[in-house]
Amino acid sequence: MVSSISDHKVRAPSASSLCWARLPRAGLGNLLLVWARASVFANLNGLPLWVSGWNRIRVGPILRGERPRYYGGYFLPQPGVSCWSKLRARICLPRVFEPALAPSPGMNRKSLYLFSEIPHWKDYFAGIREWRNEVRQALNEMLAPRIRQEIHHYQSPIVSIHVRRGDFRELRSGEDFAQVGLVRTPTDYFKSIIISLRHVAGCTLPVTLFSDGSDGELDELLRLGDVHRHRPAAAITDLLLMSRSKVVVASAGSTFGYWAGFLSDAPLILHPDHIHAPIRPPSVNTCCYEGSAVGEPDNWPRLLRDNLRAISAAC
Repeated sequence: MVSSISDHKVRAPSASSLCWARLPRAGLGNLLLVWARASVFANLNGLPLWVSGWNRIRVGPILRGERPRYYGGYFLPQPGVSCWSKLRARICLPRVFEPALAPSPGMNRKSLYLFSEIPHWKDYFAGIREWRNEVRQALNEMLAPRIRQEIHHYQSPIVSIHVRRGDFRELRSGEDFAQVGLVRTPTDYFKSIIISLRHVAGCTLPVTLFSDGSDGELDELLRLGDVHRHRPAAAITDLLLMSRSKVVVASAGSTFGYWAGFLSDAPLILHPDHIHAPIRPPSVNTCCYEGSAVGEPDNWPRLLRDNLRAISAAC
């Protein structure tokens, strides 16, 4: 039997205890990691959840000439936490930093449970992987009405490819891609994936590119045929639209693309040099492939080939 968060809740703690997701200065994918950990902990322990930081303006993207990263208005306010409760908690309560995502035996003690750290890149989804369904539900429930309307405006893509550019740099001469972070996934990799996906599927699967790069940077992919660029909407809309694709291809090291894969019930293709831990739980990955796709496509893992052929048959 699959358990739920409600099955693991401990006895109701003091109403004075509070869980606080103090979001750092980061992109949406990283902010969602902090929020999700706090959300899981709050639900496991019957605590009210306070989230701060969605409305912070991030100057870096503006200075780089990119689309501004401002997430205000994406989500509904978290109910049940008054301004007085927040002020009292910050001033009076002892803080417990980054508690383990489990029912806490010390919940009868009045404390402020604080989450603000982005998880280590070796396992971004540690602790929330097993609560994927609950995280998906919580995220859906807090979407603002305008975001819901925007999502419904679009048709779900068949193949979504996230081509991260922006603050990621080009790989330098002599560098080993497997040993560096915040580096752009080579265009040749995406080109090879598109060609191989279509070979296995036995048809020209339509591809949608989600990217913060310029049209010139994407030209080599756009010239492949039936490859189209998605014109950016709200960042959360783009992420959720990717998650509804039949296939998700993520950029190496980008938590934005990883989140699309985490939320999806579709094959998730990851760069082989940057696979450190599963993104989704085994219950999903036994049906929908997660991992790399390298070498001759006819020799790709059986599950991936079966997934792709089922997608082709349904298109």
